[in-house]
Amino acid sequence: MAGIEISSAKDLKAWLEDKPTEVSVVLASRAALRVFPLLIKSSKYHNFDKAILLPVCRGMPLPWVAAKYPTHGKGLKVSAPAFWKSVSLDVAFLASGEGRGEDWASASSALARYRLWPNDMPKNMQRHWRDMAAYFNENKQDNWHVWKKWYEARLNGRPTLNASSAMNEEVDLAIAKIADKDWKKGPAHVNGLIAKLFAEAEGELLPDEVEDVESMPQEVPSQRPASLRPEWQNGRLTLPSDPLADDFTGGDIEQAFLSLKNSLNDFIKDLKENETNVDGRVIKRLQRMADNVPLATPAQHELISFAKYEKTLSSMVVKAHQEWSDITAAEFETLVWQFQKVVDKFPEWRSFKEEANKEPISEEAAENVHQAGEAFAKDMASEIAKEFISPIVVTAFKHVWTYLDDKLSHEAVRNYAIDSMFAAEDTVQSLSNILKPLLTDYMKGIKRGASIRLQKNVLSRLEAF
Repeated sequence: MAGIEISSAKDLKAWLEDKPTEVSVVLASRAALRVFPLLIKSSKYHNFDKAILLPVCRGMPLPWVAAKYPTHGKGLKVSAPAFWKSVSLDVAFLASGEGRGEDWASASSALARYRLWPNDMPKNMQRHWRDMAAYFNENKQDNWHVWKKWYEARLNGRPTLNASSAMNEEVDLAIAKIADKDWKKGPAHVNGLIAKLFAEAEGELLPDEVEDVESMPQEVPSQRPASLRPEWQNGRLTLPSDPLADDFTGGDIEQAFLSLKNSLNDFIKDLKENETNVDGRVIKRLQRMADNVPLATPAQHELISFAKYEKTLSSMVVKAHQEWSDITAAEFETLVWQFQKVVDKFPEWRSFKEEANKEPISEEAAENVHQAGEAFAKDMASEIAKEFISPIVVTAFKHVWTYLDDKLSHEAVRNYAIDSMFAAEDTVQSLSNILKPLLTDYMKGIKRGASIRLQKNVLSRLEAF
C-alpha cells in the first residue's frame, strides 16, 4: 500500500472512491497549501491585499482545521479546492499502517500535522515563498505577519503557536470560525483579530499594551495584610507554605481554638433553648463559625477568612442587648471577647484590622469590588492564567469572593450581623496582592503578556472604586 502512485486526478478519484470525507479534505487542504506561494505572482494587481490575498488566506485554515480536528469539522464550512497536486506521498501515508492508526479520521488528523512537503520543497516554490514572506514582512501595519507565521507552521509540520495543545486547538478553531462580518472589514481588522489571538495564547504584548506597560509605575508597592499574599515558586504564583506567625506559646494555640469552638457550640445550644426571639439565619451563621474554627495553626488565607467573623460578632452586640435576655446578651459579649482574644494573637490579623479601619470601604464601593472580584476569578481560571497561577490561589480567591458575595446577598441578616466592609477590604487587598507580584514579574523582564492583560481587565473594572 505504501507504494501507491497517484499521477493524475483520475487516479486520485479512483483511490478516494471508498474513502470517507476526512481523507478527501486533508488531501485537498494540503494540495492547496502547497501552491499558496504562487499567489505572489498576482501582487501587482490593484487591491491585491483585499481582493485576492485575504480571501485565499480565509479559505486556507478551513479544510486544514477540519482535517486536523475531525470532531469539529462538521461545524465548519469547507469548500474542497478544484486542483490536486503532489498527493502520492500523502496517500501512501494514509494507506500505511503507520499513518492510518485506528481509523481514517485519525490518519487524516495525523497527516494534517505532518510537514507540507514530505520531500524538499521545489526550488521554484521556495523562491515564490520567499517573495510572499517578504511581502508579509513589508506590510506589518496590517498584521500580515500572522499569515507568515501560520503558513510556516504548516510547512514545517509543527503547531501554529508556541503554546499548549489545548491552546493551539482553541486558536486554530477560532481562526477558522471568524465571522463573515469581520472578514468583510478588510485585512487590518481581521489580521488584527488573529494577532490578538496569537498574543494572548503566547503571553506576548500587543503594541498598544506595550504603551500601557511603559506608563506603569516603576516601583510596585509591597503587599498588604489580607487573606492572600501569594508568591512565586517554580514559575507559578502560589500561596506560601510557611506557618503563620502568632503570639501563642507552646501548645496554647490548639487549646485556644478548641475552647473557642466549644464556647460557640455551647452558646448556640443555649440560644436555641432559652431564646424565642432569634432569627434562624443567625443561628446558622453562628454554627458556620463554630464549624470553621481551626484546630491547628491556620494558613494565612484560612486565618483571615475566619477572623473576619469578629466584625460580624461585634456588630451583633447592640442588637443582642435589645432583643435577648440580659443573661444571654452578657454571655454573648463574653463569647465575642473570647473570639477577639484568640484571633488578636495573630499579628497579621491585627495589621489587617488596622488597615481596614483607616479608610472603611463604602457600601457602593463594596458592590464595585464584588463585581471586579467575580470577573477576576473567571480571568484566573482561563487557560492562559493557569500557566502561571496555581489552582490553590484561584480556589482561595474564590473563597474570599464568595464570603463577600454571601454578605451582600443577605440583606435581612446583614442588618443583624453582617458587615460587608471587612469582606470587601479583604477581597480588594487579596486581588491587589495577586496583581503586585505579576507586575513585579514583568518589571524583572519576564514580560508575561497574559499577566499584564489580566491586570488591565481588573483595573478597568475597579475604576469606579
